[in-house]
Amino acid sequence: MVRGPGRPACNHKALISPRVGRGKRPPPPPAETSGFSLAKRKPGRCFRRVPPRPPALNKSGKTTFVNRQIDTNKGIGETPGRKEQIMHLIEKLKTLIIEGNLAQAPRATQEALQAGVDLREIIDQGLIKAMEVVGERFSSGELYIPEMLLSAKTMQASLNVLRPMIADRGIKAKAKVVFGTVQGDVHDIGKNLVIMMMQGAGFEVYDLGMDVPPEKFYQAIKTHQPDLCCMSALLTTTQGAMGKTIRFLKEQSVRQTVKVMVGGAPITEEFSAGIEADGYAPDAGSAVEKAKELLGIR
Repeated sequence: MVRGPGRPACNHKALISPRVGRGKRPPPPPAETSGFSLAKRKPGRCFRRVPPRPPALNKSGKTTFVNRQIDTNKGIGETPGRKEQIMHLIEKLKTLIIEGNLAQAPRATQEALQAGVDLREIIDQGLIKAMEVVGERFSSGELYIPEMLLSAKTMQASLNVLRPMIADRGIKAKAKVVFGTVQGDVHDIGKNLVIMMMQGAGFEVYDLGMDVPPEKFYQAIKTHQPDLCCMSALLTTTQGAMGKTIRFLKEQSVRQTVKVMVGGAPITEEFSAGIEADGYAPDAGSAVEKAKELLGIR
């Protein structure tokens, strides 16, 4: 009988040999005569037979084959399109900032950059949109100051990842702001929170600190040429310094070059109008929206 290369001749008599009985198979031959020579196998090659993947049916009923990939977060699933992948990464970052996930948000920001998501899109659709949601929830009472502060810090951490690219590409801020707590007042928690919210909204903010005299506000306006000057006060005994500062800016002929917004616990809409400020914000959540309104920013 003709036998193929590497295959032993079949012994038909062995199948009916009295020793093994009719219809029974003989024991398997040794490895060296079984037709799979270990000496001929290539390193790293697997001879396991893998059945073909069954085809899937699309909506028209025609057979189609679906490409699949491994996702470390979702396991094996369909390969998303480019647009869907970008949306997924942006929404992931946005959710992490809203939730105040300080550990994961910077990683998600880096992941989006590595995936080739545009820097402006990460800022506008991820960071800014997240802080808009946080501001709305804070204003409606869904979030409290600690939660809002954590979200703002999370946004700052993500923004720090982007700062080198922002500088390299020359991306301009939506507006410039100088911000300080007025003379005689040493409270800055509210101010710091509003500053973080504004930075998250794409504003460039110069923090003048606490106990800021009118002269320091004036020097900051001359130096930075901001679009908006913000003043905060927590005490009724210090809110009068806001009016004093505005009058000083008028005397120095710079008041007409900048919008003025005030805020703080004792400040009201009536008080703001009385000192001739351009706007008033009752809380950090509404401060960004009021600033955009004053500057005509959508």
